[in-house]
Amino acid sequence: MDGRQSAVATALRDPCHVWRSGRFRDRLLYYRPRILPRPYEQEYLLVVVRYIRGQGFGRIITAFKTPRIIRGDTLIWSRPNPRA
Repeated sequence: MDGRQSAVATALRDPCHVWRSGRFRDRLLYYRPRILPRPYEQEYLLVVVRYIRGQGFGRIITAFKTPRIIRGDTLIWSRPNPRA
């Protein structure tokens, strides 16, 4: 996501969906659609954050585009009417 720091920050600040990873329980997955430039504007930006128990912050592990929400994870929060 070189050069896409503002998109990553927006996905963390204002996600459409937040999921807990089914594979790594210490990671939350922040999804934000329609934030990337063409030709990826219809895909999700997924930002993976690892949280350490007992600490109030996390560390970004990775960020990448994906055409859909990954299966096998647990929904934590979702925007009522995701429009963006």
